[in-house]
Amino acid sequence: MSLELNRPTQQSLYATYFVEVLLPLPFSDTYTYRIPQELNEHIEIGRRVIVQFGKKKVYTGIIYKILETPPKGYEAKYVIDIVDDAPSINSKQIEFFSWISEYYLCPKGAVINAALPAGLKISSESRVQLNPAFSIDGCGIQGIELHVLKKLKESGTLTYQELGNLISKGSVSKLIKNLLSIEAIILFEHIKDKYHPKKEKRIRLHEQLLNQDGLNHLLGTLNNKAKQKTVILTYLGEIAVFENRELNKNGVLKSDLIDLGCSTSSLKTLLKNNVFEEFEVVVSRFTEIPPDLEYD
Repeated sequence: MSLELNRPTQQSLYATYFVEVLLPLPFSDTYTYRIPQELNEHIEIGRRVIVQFGKKKVYTGIIYKILETPPKGYEAKYVIDIVDDAPSINSKQIEFFSWISEYYLCPKGAVINAALPAGLKISSESRVQLNPAFSIDGCGIQGIELHVLKKLKESGTLTYQELGNLISKGSVSKLIKNLLSIEAIILFEHIKDKYHPKKEKRIRLHEQLLNQDGLNHLLGTLNNKAKQKTVILTYLGEIAVFENRELNKNGVLKSDLIDLGCSTSSLKTLLKNNVFEEFEVVVSRFTEIPPDLEYD
């Protein structure tokens, strides 16, 4: 089977189009929906669309085919919105998913459901939470988007349907798309999949000790406490605070100090005595891709 990433031409933007959509449900069939004319220029195989399924359910589907003829026997519902600016799935992936479906006798919808990351699937039961790394203060967002972010901060999470009830005008999917684009929110499918940011525990010297005299005095008081003194000297060996005080802000990983042979109990004592302070930072779960690594 060969599928092209075709899309309407500029001359055909005012035609009536229908799309066959693959839904992340355990069905082999695709479902045909009508494209609102204002979305004609955004139709492309592999893009995600928001569609109504049944009376109340809403799902994200993948455009599988583009048609110019309506389905027989029923009136197609309109696509609610097209989510992507570019295809989320390319033609080779669609062919591969179809092969998996045929080879393993598995419904295409079940394959799509397994293949799509949870963050790419929007449904009536999808939930949205405020990104822990995003700060509302000074973000420059106004209007309904700011109202939604404040509501998320208060309530923790909201479903797709609850967002719909929260806004009186406009498209929920467009609201989600805008907030996702600035990484203000995180979308997840089930409560058990709720995103928890990855955090690192780090250690840094208290600011009161960021002067040579104060530190020399402290080291002098630790002449009979070699292990505590070793922790401080190890930290200074990793972070040249007297060459650049700003380096102290980021400190070092707590685990790195332990790996370098520092005593856990001595570090704990120094934290208790306010020589060091412990803090957490949110780190990305994604490894940066080297710039020289290319994909076909």
